[in-house]
Formats: sequence, C-alpha cells, structure tokens
Amino acid sequence: MLGYNHPYLSERFYECLSQGKDLTKATFLSKAHTLLKSSNKLSVNRLAFDIIDSRNDDQISVDEVYNISEALPPRSKVYQEISM
Repeated sequence: MLGYNHPYLSERFYECLSQGKDLTKATFLSKAHTLLKSSNKLSVNRLAFDIIDSRNDDQISVDEVYNISEALPPRSKVYQEISM
C-alpha cells in the first residue's frame, strides 16, 4: 500500500490504524480498505500527519521529520523531491 517495503513506515501506518490495539490481519485490511476507498482530502492529510507524528502530541518535530526522511528509499520520487 505504501509503494515499497519499509519497516518504519509500515509500523507507523499500523500504529495509526490500530490506535494502540492488536489487530487481526482481517481487521487491519478492512480498516485500510475503508480508509482507501472512502477517504477524503482531510482524512488523507490527517493520516499523513499521524504517521509523521510518532509521539502523538499533535506536533511535528524536527526529529520526526528526520525519521520519515530516513525511511524513504533514495530512488523514490518523494525522497528526490525533498532532497532538492
């Protein structure tokens, strides 16, 4: 779903969808499908913010941005875009 296999982003995505609970594979996939199927711009932006905000304090700090940038593969379009 994220376009490539990277543990940090996958863990953050799972943590955002699970909200601190253990999810079965079926429940996780159902939540992901619902999000992707019926997402609006606000929910997509909120998910992106929540993935970056690893402390869940509604603030994005420099080290959280650094963690995300380090998680991006060097050949990805996003990495190339933020590296300019």
